[in-house]
Amino acid sequence: ETARTIDYGARCLAIAARRGDAPLAMLARRYLGHSHHAQGQHRLAQEVLEDNVEALEAEGATDVGATTSYVASRSWLAWTLADQGEFERADVCLDRARARAEDARHPYSQAIAWTISGLVWRERGQLDRAIAPLARSLELCEQASLSVWQPIVSAALGATLVAVDRKDEGEALLRDAVRRSEALGVMAYLSRWVVLLGEGLLARGDVAGARAAADRAIELALAHGERGHEAMAWRLVGDVAAQDPAADLPAAREAYEQALAIGDELGLRPLVARTHFDLGRLQRRLGHLEDAEEHVARAVVLFSDMGMRHWLEQSEPELKALGHLVIVDRSNVGLFESLRRQFAGDPEIILDRRREPAPRAGHAERRHHPVDGALRRRGLAVVIPQ
Repeated sequence: ETARTIDYGARCLAIAARRGDAPLAMLARRYLGHSHHAQGQHRLAQEVLEDNVEALEAEGATDVGATTSYVASRSWLAWTLADQGEFERADVCLDRARARAEDARHPYSQAIAWTISGLVWRERGQLDRAIAPLARSLELCEQASLSVWQPIVSAALGATLVAVDRKDEGEALLRDAVRRSEALGVMAYLSRWVVLLGEGLLARGDVAGARAAADRAIELALAHGERGHEAMAWRLVGDVAAQDPAADLPAAREAYEQALAIGDELGLRPLVARTHFDLGRLQRRLGHLEDAEEHVARAVVLFSDMGMRHWLEQSEPELKALGHLVIVDRSNVGLFESLRRQFAGDPEIILDRRREPAPRAGHAERRHHPVDGALRRRGLAVVIPQ
């Protein structure tokens, strides 16, 4: 009940200010950060959690409560940054969270730091890197009876195992995560775990199960005000509609556009990138090649910018299906180098080294080839054969 949490958190901060009670303020800010993140208010979450980390470091306390607050605040800050595509900054936060947890040898703090490290690395597409900390965290949950935390670990590890083609193990963990959350009555983030379960079911070809999971995830997200998770659920709805044997491609497009609208509003760049990619693939199937090129190119630029190499690799077949020549604007040498490293010559990647000519007399603006317009808008163009 994140709206009530935020109300109580504000009241706690007011009490803490009157009493000069620093530990109370730190605890309140921690749960405010968690709640803003769950609601999809990532910028607010980031602000509150950064304030809390600064206060905790200034206080310098090393008791169990301060350690848990520090590790949780650092870890949720990393998760918040990762959801916005700031993976390098997230890694810095995670390094510090893990170091503090390891120094304290506190099982709950260790579980938080390892779990969110694995979760963030999975979101970036660093699948092999994510498995070890998640497996370690799951083992710790079982040893230390961290029953409230275990669903989070099971969901993250299950989704990672599905992605590396260990589908039986992954689905079992995903189902366990949802079952445990429901048994405990912990509804926060349940919509996100149901989305991951739906993705796992879809990967196994269970379209009906994935559709039911997507519908339930939207229902949960709406009931609990988790707008970021709602966007993720709409993206799953689009995937289900696109992969259904009786594919309803217009319905898939509408679902992706809904996910994109919410993701853009909330600044969820990894979600936005993946949804652009899905829309591009769908538009190509519909025969709308120019729209397909627009979405795929936007996805590729975002994947490269965020260092999401796994997803950049996944984009290669789509680029090749659209055309075998990709042009990068001369101002974006970093993108050019990234694509050159990623794609071994097919599609061919070239850097546009032309200089913009001055407009001719009597013409307010030069008439541009469509490729020039694409380069101006996003810095990348795919030459589609006519």
